[in-house]
Amino acid sequence: MENQTTYRTSLLIFIIAIMALSSLAALPTHVGDGSWYAQLTKPEFTPANWIFAIVWPILYVLIAIALWLLWRVRHQPGAYNVLAIFAVQLLVNFSWSWIFFGWHSLLFGFLWIVLLWGLIGWTLLAAWSYSQKAVLLLVPYGLWVTFAGVLAACIWWMN
Repeated sequence: MENQTTYRTSLLIFIIAIMALSSLAALPTHVGDGSWYAQLTKPEFTPANWIFAIVWPILYVLIAIALWLLWRVRHQPGAYNVLAIFAVQLLVNFSWSWIFFGWHSLLFGFLWIVLLWGLIGWTLLAAWSYSQKAVLLLVPYGLWVTFAGVLAACIWWMN
């Protein structure tokens, strides 16, 4: 059994790791005036850029905690399969910015979000029997990606 220090330290490591990886994933994201993204036609419901800068870090902390909860039950039969699914969806998540902002690919960016959405759903279903808390922590992420998918589809369609 973990002691409190190990417990807190391992959680902190998961949060720092996910935040660091998400920072690398966000490197191609340039949304300011004069950027490629700023020149795109966007639907009226597009949030202000600063909203994304608030929402994603919160979601990544929730993702890190959910991953940590699943990691803690890794010794249960089949748990490594859930962790593998989680890792794949996280990799797809992290690569989206490179596809959309880095490659300027609206259609592929939209299709990548559809893939991500499906992988998040698979993660939720696979993780349920291991940690309902982890699943509940991932629900806001799934909802935000659903919104992002609608937004990406509209941006693709309008441009």
